[in-house]
Amino acid sequence: MNVNNLLLALSVAVISACGGGGGGGGGGSSSGTTQTPVAANISTATMAAGVQPWFHTYMKISDGSEILVLTTMGPNAQALSNPTPVLMAKANSTGVMDVTDHYFTKAPNIYWGRNIVAFNDPKTDLQSLWFCNHGREVGSYKDAATPRINGIWGEQDLLFTMQNGKFIDQTLSLPQSNDFTHGCASASIGDENSLVFIKNTLGVFDGNPSMQIFKKINNIFVNMPFDPSILSNDMPTWWVGKGDFLKNGKDAIVFGQQVVSFIGNFYQVTQILKAPALEEQGYKNYQNGLVGDLNGDGYPDVIEILSGDGISKPFLSGAMLAVFINDGHGRLQYSASAIPTHQPTDFGLDLRIIDINFDGKMDIVSSGPKYGYQLNESIGDWSTTIVLVNNGDGTFSKKKIADAELNIRCAAAGILVCGRGTYFMASGDKNSYNLLMSGVNSSSGKWILYGRSVTINTPLVLD
Repeated sequence: MNVNNLLLALSVAVISACGGGGGGGGGGSSSGTTQTPVAANISTATMAAGVQPWFHTYMKISDGSEILVLTTMGPNAQALSNPTPVLMAKANSTGVMDVTDHYFTKAPNIYWGRNIVAFNDPKTDLQSLWFCNHGREVGSYKDAATPRINGIWGEQDLLFTMQNGKFIDQTLSLPQSNDFTHGCASASIGDENSLVFIKNTLGVFDGNPSMQIFKKINNIFVNMPFDPSILSNDMPTWWVGKGDFLKNGKDAIVFGQQVVSFIGNFYQVTQILKAPALEEQGYKNYQNGLVGDLNGDGYPDVIEILSGDGISKPFLSGAMLAVFINDGHGRLQYSASAIPTHQPTDFGLDLRIIDINFDGKMDIVSSGPKYGYQLNESIGDWSTTIVLVNNGDGTFSKKKIADAELNIRCAAAGILVCGRGTYFMASGDKNSYNLLMSGVNSSSGKWILYGRSVTINTPLVLD
């Protein structure tokens, strides 16, 4: 990993190299105005040779800004390969800084780093990073001689806790499971001294669903009881979310279709989520999602990403969005009209809620590489530049990022196709945020992160 400092003046001569990908190739907004790029030195963070961005999370730091924590993957997501490094990046008005070495004495190399949770211990307030999907495939799902069964992945959770400004390996303190983790989250049950950890280890490939819920009390982990009917979910589930839907200080768990609440002394199913308009089309795999307030009423809502079921739609292909609005009493209602008509390849592996146009309404942005790939094949189109702008009435409009300054910074980094993966990061200032994108350098073949500060005075240009 390294940091390249490039002068903006050098980028002007090569701006045409960026083409029309990602940033749209122009600076015009929908109102016809032109954005003038801010003259500044540009820095970019370069990933290690032979790897590409994979999953990510955001870690809040003391000044209110965020660090991007990014796992990487070899060029073939399903290949048996060596572990690849974690990258930590910070952005500001001049670009991107690689801060991995600042936070890690030795950055971990991780197999298949699909799930990351950043959290603070409620008792010590120490910041931690939980890599809850670290492992490698040791058999091919297409190879009948070595069928994929529980344990074939040989996975291990990794836990790092901040001590004296550095993340220290605390993995030995974690209970481990030997299965493929599809999602994980940390949650509160209203006890200020404990934190609950949820792992979805649903065996999509072998049909053996399982889930772990455990509570950490003074560095001791205790298994939490839950209703076994939770495991009767008939829809494949690849993620776990959490939200205080009743605003009572206790997080419920979103386990694919199911809302699982902590009532009495154990977790039980309190609601089944349905998105009939999508499920009838074959989008039945609850692949990912997020929890956040979409309509500004103070209650968290849910967006889920549904992908193909492997029957009427190719398995794991596509990303169709389903929105569930909180009725103010903790019940989540499907809103078929919230999201405009979209293609299954419009959105990426992850979503985020953020006010991208500073109008006080929360918008939906796509992050990371796209869905739409088949197992044992290379991930193809990574361009994720579609955003959903909040109309203020419970619906969203589909827009595309078309930002002149991002194009210039992309070209300055020698990237042939701009906008391959997007990351929206809080800056600590309500009137600005940082936008990072990634792309492959046309000469070295290495993946590079580039970006800029988006402010109320230099807004993101959308078409």
